Amino acid sequence: MKKILALLLLSSQAALAQHSFTVRVTDDHTHLPVSGAVVSIPELNLGNYSDSAGLAILTHIPEGLQRIRISRLGYETKNISINSPQAAGDTLQIELEPSEQALHEVIISTTRNNTGIQDIPVRVEIIGADDINEKIGSTPANVSELLGEANGIQVLPASTSTGNVSVRIEGLQGQYTQLLRDGFPMYGGFSGGLSILQIPPLNLKRVEIIKGASSALYGGDAIAGLINFITKKPGTKPHFDFLLNQSQRGASDISSFFSRRKNNFGITLLATYDRQSPNDINHDGFADIPQSETVTFNPTLFYYFNDSTTLSLSLNATSDNRKGGDLYAIKYQPDSVHNYLEHNLSQRDYYQLNFEKHFSHGDILTIKNSLSYYKRQITLPDYAFGGTDVNSYSEISYLLNWKKNKTVAGVNLLTDNFRQNKQLSLLPGDYSHTTSGAFIQDDWDMFPKITMEAGFRGDEQNKYGFFALPRFAVLYKINPGLSARIGGGMGYQIPTIFNILPDQSDFSEVLPINNRVSAITSKGANLDLHYVTDLTDELSFAYDQTFFITRINNPVIPQTDSLSQGIYYFENAAGPEVAKGFESNFTFDLDDWEFVADYTYTNSKNYFDKIHPFVPLNPISKILLTLVYEKENNFRTGVEWFYSGRQYLSDGSRARNYWTMDLVGEKTFHFLSLIANIENLFDVRQSRFSPLVFPPYNHPSFAEIYAPVEGIIVNLEMRIRF
Repeated sequence: MKKILALLLLSSQAALAQHSFTVRVTDDHTHLPVSGAVVSIPELNLGNYSDSAGLAILTHIPEGLQRIRISRLGYETKNISINSPQAAGDTLQIELEPSEQALHEVIISTTRNNTGIQDIPVRVEIIGADDINEKIGSTPANVSELLGEANGIQVLPASTSTGNVSVRIEGLQGQYTQLLRDGFPMYGGFSGGLSILQIPPLNLKRVEIIKGASSALYGGDAIAGLINFITKKPGTKPHFDFLLNQSQRGASDISSFFSRRKNNFGITLLATYDRQSPNDINHDGFADIPQSETVTFNPTLFYYFNDSTTLSLSLNATSDNRKGGDLYAIKYQPDSVHNYLEHNLSQRDYYQLNFEKHFSHGDILTIKNSLSYYKRQITLPDYAFGGTDVNSYSEISYLLNWKKNKTVAGVNLLTDNFRQNKQLSLLPGDYSHTTSGAFIQDDWDMFPKITMEAGFRGDEQNKYGFFALPRFAVLYKINPGLSARIGGGMGYQIPTIFNILPDQSDFSEVLPINNRVSAITSKGANLDLHYVTDLTDELSFAYDQTFFITRINNPVIPQTDSLSQGIYYFENAAGPEVAKGFESNFTFDLDDWEFVADYTYTNSKNYFDKIHPFVPLNPISKILLTLVYEKENNFRTGVEWFYSGRQYLSDGSRARNYWTMDLVGEKTFHFLSLIANIENLFDVRQSRFSPLVFPPYNHPSFAEIYAPVEGIIVNLEMRIRF
């Protein structure tokens, strides 16, 4: 009995020797709480996360000197030594210094909650400055190649006559992807035509991608997801970026960017000129790469009332001239033999006005307004079509930080007005859409390891009525290296002939969408796992695994009987379209080396089509392998392999699979960089597999494009930055 009592006494004394410790983590510059910081005692294998108030509590700490490690993405890691036990009621104050990679680089703006990417319950993917700079070296004219690098995104050539591309997310057609610029929906309806080709990358800071139904964020169109192009802001030091690019296929690019803030004023200025000569690569008499000439001028002015209040005004003018079709008709003039010429003229002008006020405790007031004017004319041998699209977006929102919550609420108004040039053609006619919406979203740090996000948007559309759009997401930080996200939401899209037929040139037999057609709606869900660890002192490893599913109800399609008569008469399909699959990403970093492997599996089916159920032009499997060696500010080289699996065409046949390979090398001399890039080293082309153009050649038909058409491209670039 005495032995038992002695053991109990010893165990109680040992338990009493275990203590707790409270730490409060703040930003050394702003003095605001830092959530999501990892506070740990590595020798004891103890750790915890700081909550929204910056507080973290460690328990079961023995007496004596202990070394505490505090780390957070975007901050310098801090190590301190403390004596345990801590005095009753005391809280250790820790201030973290922002790292050289500025904290705002990892703050996500698309979700409106001004939160770091590690702490957002919604799955957000980032194309950062390094990837943008890399792809500027291969395609400085537009962002098509840049988006093709993202896992789960397919950038598909859509037309050899215009060079246009379609951006698909998770196996869904390009019409379901919403494009934003600094949080402004700028590319809807008729103005969505040629949009990707008219976004130069030189002034981009990063690209934020949210996959899955996201209409609760910015309204309609984001059924598959949204892509937000975030532009650079001026710093106190002047920044200048100038490049010259030339390819053997006749692409010539001149781009420049300047930014500077001085006292209360700031400016960024983007100016680009891009010219492409026509190329008939497979020698069938038709251009595989159309002739084009694009000019963009984009100044943005900033006024800083103080460090917490900013007003910005961005102006943009883009003119675009494209000719495709018969090579002889492009270079000279159409005649009786070479008469097929498709000529596209477009002008895109807009302004964006943004006011942002930061209050104490992290509250933010945001007021936005934009107005866009887009004019396009399409001329074919025996037909012409044209019109203007004027759309606007206005929003006011307020982000409130309180207790363990971040709540943002606001209202917005979106207008889209298309006016057809009746002197050219009468069908399909004008339309006017007005959508007013209200939204609320709350991020709640339920526990140190669990954050829940719930949101709701209500949109009232002048033709299609009211749409209720709930959304939810949960982030669970299982341990410092492993986290899980699960989320879901709803989406909708207002059907127009331009989002249903985004690559159509001839609208002579396209009938207006009648009142019996319902809006397109969707539901989607995703599960995401993220794991990161250091395999050795020099080798780090990251793994991301995502599962997704999206169901689209009431998809709008041409009626089968009308197509047989050569007429486009639209109706809602009798069943849904469902896309599901998974994405896997592996990243290894070893000193100056980086290896990335991406795999995407997608199964997309139209359940309303019993004969050809598979969504056409959608590879079931995609693989992207990238190996890069880089000595910062000195030298960079890389190789990239891309695999596209077999995919179905509209007639039910299956296209063949293919591999491509790219090489890049860059040498930096202080302010000057010289870049050599080879795209599609093995000259893989669809025209090697099958014809692209079918007779009669005075009124040709064109093959669906599922593989590269331009073949090998070699370009040299000179870039000056300071």
